[in-house]
Amino acid sequence: MSQNQQLFKKQVLQDAIWGILQQYIFASPFRPFGEEGRKLENAWRDMDPEIKAKEDIGGVYTWPKPTAETERWRYINITEGRAAFTQATVSEWDPRAKLRIGLESVIDSLKKELASSLEEIVGSRRDDGHYLRTLEELPRKAVNMWLTFGIQRCRVRVIVREPHLTAATEKIRQAMAGGWELVIIPELQRVGTAKGSDLRAKPHRISDGQIYLVSPARRQ
Repeated sequence: MSQNQQLFKKQVLQDAIWGILQQYIFASPFRPFGEEGRKLENAWRDMDPEIKAKEDIGGVYTWPKPTAETERWRYINITEGRAAFTQATVSEWDPRAKLRIGLESVIDSLKKELASSLEEIVGSRRDDGHYLRTLEELPRKAVNMWLTFGIQRCRVRVIVREPHLTAATEKIRQAMAGGWELVIIPELQRVGTAKGSDLRAKPHRISDGQIYLVSPARRQ
C-alpha cells in the first residue's frame, strides 16, 4: 500500500469515527443516555415553541433556541446524568439508575460500531492490544468529555457537517468518486458566556476544525 493510500485510509477512518461519535453522543446533550436520553431530548426540544414538528429533519436532532430557561434545564439534567456516570455504583432505587443503564447501553453499542468500522477500513485487529484498549477507552472518554461540556453555563456544540455517512464501504466509495468532504477534526462552537449570558449572540467558533475535500486528482 502506497503512502497516499495509507493517508487516505487514515482520513476515511477519522471521518468515520467522528460520524459514529456524532450519532451516539454529540447529536444532543442527552444522546449518551440512550432511551432515557431521547425522552430528555423531546422535553428539551418542546421548550422551544417555534419547533412544531415532532420528527427531526433528516433524522438530525433539532436543538431548541438557547434561552436562560433551556440552558438551565440542560445544566440541571446533565449534572444529574454526569453524577450517574461518574459514581462507581448507582442503586436500582436511585432515580438516576435509568440514566446509568442508558449510558452503559450506548457505550456498548458505540464499541461495536467502532469495531465494525475499524475492521472494515483497516482490517481485523482483535489480537492487537493497543487496538483493543482504544476500543475500550475511547467511548468512555468521549462520553465524559461531552458530559463535561454539558454542565457548562454556555452551550457547546460539536459540528459534524451533513450529510454524514457512517457505513465505511459507502464512505470510501463516495470519497473515491471525488468531491466528498472528510471530517478530520470537527468544528467546535460555543453559544453564550461562561456565566450563561449573551445567549442570543452569534455562535463563537472555539475551533475551526479541519475538512479534507477528496478529489480524484488529489488522491493520485
